[in-house]
Amino acid sequence: MNLIIPITKRIRAHHAKKHIQDLEGKTILDIGCADGYFGRSLKKAKVTGIDITLGQDAEKGLKFPDNSFDYVVMLAVIEHFKDHTKVLKEVKRVLKDGGVLVVTTPFHKAEKFINLYASRHEEGMQHTRNFVKQDFENFEGFNLTHHSTFEFGLNQVAVLRKK
Repeated sequence: MNLIIPITKRIRAHHAKKHIQDLEGKTILDIGCADGYFGRSLKKAKVTGIDITLGQDAEKGLKFPDNSFDYVVMLAVIEHFKDHTKVLKEVKRVLKDGGVLVVTTPFHKAEKFINLYASRHEEGMQHTRNFVKQDFENFEGFNLTHHSTFEFGLNQVAVLRKK
């Protein structure tokens, strides 16, 4: 097992949690939840996690009613989708009005580092594209409210509010 992954997972979670306010009674969808680490850390919220390893592929649609969630979180996930715009349309649909999408993804300059230290040979684990701040600004149906990098500029967090 790669030793960097558990550390990076915790750092990502820390940066994402900064943007999730007033957890009491909030509904959160964690797309790409993996082992559920992030969801378990949000004790006062009602968290639903989905993951492709559980047979739940966000690219095939989200099986939730419209306006179901206060927050949708994608930690190191969006870069794996073949069609991120399709997923974003579904995220917009399931987010409540004014709901918040929190995304972490490697910064484009991190690819060489990632390829050296992380094994992504499993199907579906390859990065299909890199994202920069302008990409987040152009997400249809969302307003970018925060963008920053962390881990010495190797990762980034974007916070977007549903229009």
